[in-house]
Amino acid sequence: MMHGTAPGLPFGGSGSSGYGQYHGKWGFDTFTHYRASLDNPSWTDRFVQFRYPPYTEWKVVAAKAVLSPVVLPFDKDGKKTYLKRLQQCVPVLILIAAVLYSRQKYQARLS
Repeated sequence: MMHGTAPGLPFGGSGSSGYGQYHGKWGFDTFTHYRASLDNPSWTDRFVQFRYPPYTEWKVVAAKAVLSPVVLPFDKDGKKTYLKRLQQCVPVLILIAAVLYSRQKYQARLS
C-alpha cells in the first residue's frame, strides 16, 4: 500500500482491483476531457473578415475567391491536364522573356 501514497505513481485499477487512477497527473488525465484549442493572433482576423456579418458585396466576392475549389494539374485518372502543360511552359517562357529583355537592354546601351 505504500505506492498509493507516492504522488508520482498512478494508483488504483478497475472493478474489484481499485477505483481508478486518481492521484497526480494520472488523476487529472482520467477526469479531463481533452479538447483542441487554437489561439489566433488578433491581426489574422483582418484576412478573414468575410466570415463575419454584415455580408457586403465585397465580402461575398472575397469569400468566393478564397473558398473556390482548387484546380489541380491532373484529372481523376492521373492524366495531365491543360493546366499542367501550361505550368510546364512557364519556366521556358520566363527564360525567353529574360533573354529578350537583356538583349534589349544591351542594344539600348550600345546606342
